[in-house]
Amino acid sequence: MKNILTAFFVVVVLALSVGESNAQWRVNLYGGYGFDDNIDVTTSNGAFFNGEIKGTAFWGGGFEYVLQRNYGIELLYMREDTDVPINYTYNSNLNDTGYSPGLGMNFIMLSGNGYTPIPNSPMELFGSLMLGMAIFENKDPLPGAEESSTVFAYGFRAGTNIWFSQSVGIKLMGQLVSGAQAFGSGFYVGTGGISAGINPESSMLQFGVGGGLTFKFGGTKTKKMKAPRM
Repeated sequence: MKNILTAFFVVVVLALSVGESNAQWRVNLYGGYGFDDNIDVTTSNGAFFNGEIKGTAFWGGGFEYVLQRNYGIELLYMREDTDVPINYTYNSNLNDTGYSPGLGMNFIMLSGNGYTPIPNSPMELFGSLMLGMAIFENKDPLPGAEESSTVFAYGFRAGTNIWFSQSVGIKLMGQLVSGAQAFGSGFYVGTGGISAGINPESSMLQFGVGGGLTFKFGGTKTKKMKAPRM
């Protein structure tokens, strides 16, 4: 976890050092709530796993370079910590396993952001497409179970910025994030014959709502031209 955060802030510092003096940069801070998401896994020997990623708070931050007034590219990091109660059935007998491992979810994404300022208003609508990777941490692995899984991740966001000044604003947004094929049966129960054969995987798809703060830095400011005296 510390290595992930260190790498993220190193990239931010490097980007600042090589940026053009007239470029516009934004620092975005995020917080919100991700809702429950159900996951299912079926193995080749007929074992079936059902789990639920419990809803929880998420937090994160991003560093963005604004290419033009209406477009930006952002490197962002988001974190969630929750529990995943697991059920197990062999053929048709579903039983509560009583196993509820802790789960840490790390998303490192590159986001393309599009902005639509509303004329004569402090509001600025935005939409985002996010691509990157997700690192899932099994905090309570059983013997032989996987402790982590790194997969391709993607997501979408939409919302609005409300600017209180030229450099400070708040964010309101909804988002949908997914870790493609994030969970296999080995992630939960390990070996011991239960996960024999093919170990298919299930994707997570979580909807969340949130907000945060956004800060502008740099950029060429437009100066008002005085009319010549007659």
